[in-house]
Amino acid sequence: MVNRNSAEALSPLSQAKLFLAFSRGLQAFISIAQPALGAVVALVAIPAWDVVVIGFIAAWAGNNAAFAINDLLDVELDKKRFNHLRKFEGFDIDTALVRHPLAQGYLSYRSGVIWIGASSLIAVMGAYLLNPWCVVLFVVALVLEICYCRLSQISAFKFLITGVMVAVGAMAGWVAVVEKVALLPALVFSIWIAAWEIGGRNIVNDWSDIDEDVHLGIKTIPVVYGHKVAGRLILFFLFLAVGCSAVIAYLLPLNLIYLVGALGEGWYALLYPAVRLLKNPSPEKAITLFNRASLYPLVMLAIIVVSIYLPRMV
Repeated sequence: MVNRNSAEALSPLSQAKLFLAFSRGLQAFISIAQPALGAVVALVAIPAWDVVVIGFIAAWAGNNAAFAINDLLDVELDKKRFNHLRKFEGFDIDTALVRHPLAQGYLSYRSGVIWIGASSLIAVMGAYLLNPWCVVLFVVALVLEICYCRLSQISAFKFLITGVMVAVGAMAGWVAVVEKVALLPALVFSIWIAAWEIGGRNIVNDWSDIDEDVHLGIKTIPVVYGHKVAGRLILFFLFLAVGCSAVIAYLLPLNLIYLVGALGEGWYALLYPAVRLLKNPSPEKAITLFNRASLYPLVMLAIIVVSIYLPRMV
């Protein structure tokens, strides 16, 4: 564990790790798959390599800014959180590095603001090079993130905001590669991503944090309405996500390889662990669903790429 008093004397590599932890580095990195999936679905092809490179940098920087804003705005709550930490066994993608380094004093508030500003600037520059509308979507996503944080102790239904926010970010990938957006496929894609975020990451993550959230007065679906309602919502949104992933195969169209892969991954990563969670409503089962769901867009990206290019190779 890093000593707070010696944080400023750390090596550049150690300091970099703290900033990545501030942005939930692993989660921010794998979240690049969301706009990447939007781009590949929009084109039914891999974009040109210059778009891939610029998009990768812009998406990574944008994710770093978005996740860090969450911790910056919730810093006082997170400081209190460490007086009542949940206990569970297993690996949590969201806290793979240092958990809430700003709240623990490993980073200063000023350095956190600078990190968010620099990351946002890089994201805006990259987004502008791809399509100025991507900048608009990035700003909208950040505003929604701020609204979500401000509602932490006000409404349990803030999960709807985070669903829209993640869908907006994923649509930036779609907008980056096409001149005209096909409305129906884009709508189905947006619902797909929003439903996955709500059922696979947001509500289930609140489920694993329920003891801490009760202590802090944070309103979430599991806290306010209990495990039964939370479980039903999780299952509803995950069925919706898997359903949209199948519907979009007919709208584009995508082939049978994609459809089989999408349904298989939907069962493995989303529905099966959700059913297990309903049978055993423990933090460990919630973390299992959260971890698998976090990797879902990345796996779906691989599935759609294979489905597009494998038939051309055989």
